Amino acid sequence: MKIVKKITHRDEESINKYFTDLKKYKLLTVDEELKLIESYKKNKDIKSRNKLVESNALFVISCAKSYQENSSKLLLGDIIGYGNIGLCNAIEKFEPNKGFK
Repeated sequence: MKIVKKITHRDEESINKYFTDLKKYKLLTVDEELKLIESYKKNKDIKSRNKLVESNALFVISCAKSYQENSSKLLLGDIIGYGNIGLCNAIEKFEPNKGFK
């Protein structure tokens, strides 16, 4: 038996507003990301961390949509929320001197 959660109009409005808000953030270059991560790691600069999260949120949405296609049990908003938590954790654990983006 397949479990399907009903998406309410309010949920859909929230997700659409989130997408619209994200359009104002540009993708960062590798150098910009490295400067922001360095600033966050050295100074715990929350503005730097937030800019990293905002600029990578579209990547989270892309992954969330792909994941939702394979699992109808979860709402897109829930998957995006968990993805954003994962993104914040990744920023905390990221080691720029290891050469990964």
